[in-house]
Amino acid sequence: MLTIVINGEPLRQDLVERLSAMGESTAATTYHQPDTKIGMAFHWAGDYERARPVLERAAQRALSRGEEWDRLGVMLTLAQLEWEMGNVALADHYRHAAEEALGEFSEGHLWLLSFDVTRALQRGELTVARAQAEHGLALTDRTGAIWLGSRLIPLLAGVEVLSGEPEAAHARLAELRGWLDSNGFGPAGSGRAIVWSQDVDALVALGRLDEAAEVLAELRSRAEVCDSDPLRAIAARCEGLLLAARGDLVAALEAMNRALVAHLRRPRPFEHGRTLLEKGSIERRARRKAAAKQTLEQALAILEPLEAEIWVARARDELSRIGLRRARATEGLTPAQTRVAERVLAGSSNAEIARELHMSLRIVESHLSRIYREHGVTSRSQLAAAFATADGAPRGATNGHHAG
Repeated sequence: MLTIVINGEPLRQDLVERLSAMGESTAATTYHQPDTKIGMAFHWAGDYERARPVLERAAQRALSRGEEWDRLGVMLTLAQLEWEMGNVALADHYRHAAEEALGEFSEGHLWLLSFDVTRALQRGELTVARAQAEHGLALTDRTGAIWLGSRLIPLLAGVEVLSGEPEAAHARLAELRGWLDSNGFGPAGSGRAIVWSQDVDALVALGRLDEAAEVLAELRSRAEVCDSDPLRAIAARCEGLLLAARGDLVAALEAMNRALVAHLRRPRPFEHGRTLLEKGSIERRARRKAAAKQTLEQALAILEPLEAEIWVARARDELSRIGLRRARATEGLTPAQTRVAERVLAGSSNAEIARELHMSLRIVESHLSRIYREHGVTSRSQLAAAFATADGAPRGATNGHHAG
């Protein structure tokens, strides 16, 4: 069942099919075409694979028609979609394309800013994210762009939670939840669920666990009404954090496992990586050292290419507390990192690897940094020496000798 963010109610598939059959409307610009709205509904529901081709076609239509405002909106939606899917380079591409279409659209500046704050927050650039969010909220006060302000408030609250200011975050989020509820909007879709999930985080940090349970109940209920796996995953993670705060680590791990199952049905790499991080932390507390080590290394494999540095640092800190030796790099490399290692050993430059593997140069460099770190080396020649023996070769390599 598809879910649309507007009111969180299920959108019947037969209605999607009827809208799709309507074809192009001569009375509407691209942003307001039926198929564009369907693509956005797919995005909000977390059905990224169905959303992407629809929105890509909409972007091309807006470009061919010279509809710059429509192109701006579609490009920013695509940027957000690709960011949520973990495609950092492609998200940046769409973000820059949106900026080119920006022109004099004042609300567009705020929309672009909300994406930049999201990116800075995920990367852990808290000072930058706070300054951008506060600047954006000041602009919304002057322009009256209430809806765009509602996108920035939870982002600023996220900064406050991560900066050790849960009281300020809760006050901000509680007010926003009340406003959304009074206007008929509950925690539906990724854009709204963050308001409820971050408030759970803030209340848990404050030790106000009964209040956190009430907010969680709203989020969990909406996830079931919407039949939404992304919401289920976030709600289950919040439940795990709440149970861990109550000291019930066994039940907390069961909740985290439910979250991971839901993540696999609708992948969102950052959310998946964060859930693994929280699960690994709880496993460490439960003295399940081997399991915690494996879980935290899985979290790192996801979070490092996303440049989610604040979360990467926390995962490494959790690993350092376990007291077990990290696995060899050959045991911990992701398939993408293995392919990068193979091409480095074959003599390819970073630029050549990026072209061959269809990655951004930044992602190649991120993978290579991880490979270097795992082997304790700082150069290609040192890496080649580390892989000189058969047991040092990456999975899929033969003594490190490949043609690329």
